[in-house]
Amino acid sequence: MFEKSYPQISKINRLRLWLQNYNPYYNYIEFVQVAWQLSNDERKLLNKRIKEFAKDERLQSFLDQIPVTELIVETKSSKTYKCKWRNIYYNNGSIQVFFDKYTSSEDYLWESAREEWNLLTQEYFNRRRIDDVITTVNSNNQITKISGLEDIEVKIVIAEVHKNGATEGKTNITSSQISKIIHNISARNQCINFLASQSSVYNVLDIQELVTDDYGSLRRDVSFIFPIPNTKGNVYLIWESAEFEKSKATHIFKCSEEELENAESKIKDFIESNLRTRSRLNSVKYDDIEVKRELQYFCRVNHDTVEYQVWENRMREVLPFLK
Repeated sequence: MFEKSYPQISKINRLRLWLQNYNPYYNYIEFVQVAWQLSNDERKLLNKRIKEFAKDERLQSFLDQIPVTELIVETKSSKTYKCKWRNIYYNNGSIQVFFDKYTSSEDYLWESAREEWNLLTQEYFNRRRIDDVITTVNSNNQITKISGLEDIEVKIVIAEVHKNGATEGKTNITSSQISKIIHNISARNQCINFLASQSSVYNVLDIQELVTDDYGSLRRDVSFIFPIPNTKGNVYLIWESAEFEKSKATHIFKCSEEELENAESKIKDFIESNLRTRSRLNSVKYDDIEVKRELQYFCRVNHDTVEYQVWENRMREVLPFLK
C-alpha cells in the first residue's frame, strides 16, 4: 500500500516518515535537498541516521570528501556560496550543490551532466586547479544563479579524453565544447590563444592524440588543428597540443583550399591511430618521408623551453601572413 502512495508524498514528508521508520526507502540524494526544512531535533536525528546508513552506501566516497562551503553573501531572499568541485553531485541531466554533508540544493538542470562524472572527477580532478563555483540559491534552496560550470565541463571533457585513451577509444566532442575548451585554455596557453585569434573561415578540429605515459599506459591528449588560409588559395593546418608540454612541437601541414576536407581527414586519422606520430613526423626514414609527403607535411616549429615570444617569432618567420 505504501508503495502505491509513495510518489504522491512530498519529499519532506518522505524524509520525516523515514526518520520515524515508517518509510523503508532510504534516498540520501533526495533527503538532503529538503533537510533545511527540518526542526533542530529532526536535523540531529537525520545526521545520526545518515551516518549509520552511509557506511554501506555507494555515496560514501562522495560524502567523505565534501567540504563545507563558504557563505559569501546573504540577503533576505537568497544566499551565495563559494563552492569547490567536490561540492557538486552529478545526476543524469542535472546537478546538486552540497553545502555540507547533510544539505544540498534542489536539482539544477544541466543537460550534459551524467552520473558517471562523480567517479570521473574524483579520479582526475585531484591535484588540479579547478576554479571555484559560485552558487546563489533562494529561500527554498533552488539555484537561481551559478558560475564556474564551464571550467568544470572543459576539464571533464579533457579527463574523458585521457581516460578513453586506455582503450584506444575516442570521446565525442561537440563544436560547442571545442569552443569552450579553446576559450578556457587560451587564458593560460599563449600558443593556443595566438592561433585561435587568427582570422579563418574554417572550423578548428579537435585531435585526440594517442600517446603512452611514463608507465607504458595508453592515454589520449587533447590537441587541435587550426586551418588558417593565406591569400593565395592555400590553407595551413597547424597542429598544436593543449597539454602544456614544451617538448611537443607545433607541426604544420599545407594544402589547397579544394583539398582541405580530404587533408583534414587524413591528418586526423594519422594522428589518432599512431603511437609514434611525433617521432614519425620528425623522422628522415624513407617510409616516414613518404607518409609526410602523403599528408602534405610542411614543417615543424619548436617551442622554446622558457620564452613564448621565441615560438611566436618562429611561427611568423615560417608563415609571414599570420597576424
